[in-house]
Amino acid sequence: MTEIEDGEARSGVVAVRTGIALGVLGSLAAVRVALALFDVVDPGPGTAAYLLVGAVVTGAVAGWARTSRGLVTPTAVPAVAFSGAVIATWALYVAPETTPTPVDPTPLGWVLLGWPAVVLVGVAGGLIELSAISRGDSD
Repeated sequence: MTEIEDGEARSGVVAVRTGIALGVLGSLAAVRVALALFDVVDPGPGTAAYLLVGAVVTGAVAGWARTSRGLVTPTAVPAVAFSGAVIATWALYVAPETTPTPVDPTPLGWVLLGWPAVVLVGVAGGLIELSAISRGDSD
């Protein structure tokens, strides 16, 4: 391998690592901001660990898919699900004059607790996107 090829390979690895790190940091920040917006002071140690793992995995998968494969879907699915859940929770529990008492988790709570399903849907969408891209390249 020449020095140029070796440098290009290293820069590609750095770009993927940077993408993963940015994805993880973005996910952690989004979860923290959402918990702060909805006054969740202490979700409990087990729940906090579960949410932390979920944010790290979701961000890492999205960052890796975007930087290594150029896929948008694994990033878009969690972003849309999270944004929609934040808006729905705000509309149902914060915006009304009389706030109902949530009996079950809020829409945001369901998305945060259901992060494995959100990641799987994003990965499935990414596989479909990758298939469509590879079909377009073969034509």
